[in-house]
Amino acid sequence: MVRETATSPALERQTERLRLRGLRLTATEAAVALLSGEPDRSEELRSEIDAVLTGHEAREGDTVLVDTREGRLNCRLRREADAAAEAAAEAEGMPDPGS
Repeated sequence: MVRETATSPALERQTERLRLRGLRLTATEAAVALLSGEPDRSEELRSEIDAVLTGHEAREGDTVLVDTREGRLNCRLRREADAAAEAAAEAEGMPDPGS
């Protein structure tokens, strides 16, 4: 399950920071639970997000997805165009175009 709203102080800060750049942040329930249970991971979250933004040319409307992998935070960038294609495929009952 992916949430559009932040429910931990670290996620709220990063959501606001990205919003000012025209980007969005979504987080899985696992990421929210990890960050809520371990508030000292806020710097790790910022570093992961910065690494994703540095490695890709983020464009307005893109989304940073925050998840966990083996107990660590994991971030990736989803392009607005990719998200629109996924939504259109879901609306038509088609499989995800990334599959």
